[in-house]
Amino acid sequence: MLKISNSNTNCQLGYTPSQQKNKNNMQNQFKSIGIISKSEDCHSCQVTHDLCQIISDSGGTIFIEESTHTTCDLTQYHHCSIEDLGRHCDLVIVIGGDGTLLCTARHLTTHDIPLVGINRGRLGFLVDISPKDLRKSIMAILTGQYLQESRHLLTMKVERDGKTLHQADAFNDVVISKWNTASMIEFDTMIDDHYLLTQRSDGMIISTPTGSTAYSLSGGGPIMHPAVDATLLVPICPHTLNNRPIVVHGSSKVTITFNPLSSPEVQVSCDGQDEFILQKSDTVVVQQKPEPIRLLHPPGYDYFSVLRAKLHWGGASTPRSEC
Repeated sequence: MLKISNSNTNCQLGYTPSQQKNKNNMQNQFKSIGIISKSEDCHSCQVTHDLCQIISDSGGTIFIEESTHTTCDLTQYHHCSIEDLGRHCDLVIVIGGDGTLLCTARHLTTHDIPLVGINRGRLGFLVDISPKDLRKSIMAILTGQYLQESRHLLTMKVERDGKTLHQADAFNDVVISKWNTASMIEFDTMIDDHYLLTQRSDGMIISTPTGSTAYSLSGGGPIMHPAVDATLLVPICPHTLNNRPIVVHGSSKVTITFNPLSSPEVQVSCDGQDEFILQKSDTVVVQQKPEPIRLLHPPGYDYFSVLRAKLHWGGASTPRSEC
């Protein structure tokens, strides 16, 4: 689902808690609200219906994404494409898992529309509102009580003979990997046109701080706080054990070229949802996208609490008091 907030925020290191409390009781801060729900999920449809009722009660105008409109039988509301949601709405609410929000973010990144996530998936690092807290959390956000943070995306392009053949964005990661072969691939990595290394491996994960808790984490990469302005490079099953993950500045340009004698069975994907088959002569260029995505969270949101819950870290649930 999609939503926008007009509340003022104080920004610090890209992680911006809203300091403005609602001054007019239940006055709706969001006038036009878009909703996207995970398709073919009856439980998500029920949450969508409940959400529409909450927004209607608050006086907001509702726009439903086309497939959600059809799947959830919401004929009484306006409907449009996901791209048009970016033009009509000032807030978008996503109902589903992180994958649904990732897809939505890539479509709306140029519209500067804040996103809210309601969790109907499994992990939910990004979609952090539980359906059982739906009315309380949504009403708080609609009335200007929320935490806001900015998260950067990556933009990837494939060049061949000086021409750009394919371009896509990634909220989590850009992954270069072998396919349909048991052989390793060999490629060179450049950072801002400076040679970094040549490696033989099953591929490379180029991750945002947001994506550091996704595929990158499975590959042995570190967890990065989303406010860190950095890009993470994690080799996939490297041939040599001294080939380790490396963190570079977020403004860095990462360029990957391939050994023409190595296996040609290589592909590049963005967030695991946009795949392109590469040829030996192709060059992959990855940079930070200039436009960030704004995420809104209900009051009380704590990134480290999310980590503890999702990664099943042990220890006390609250800080121990001093003796």
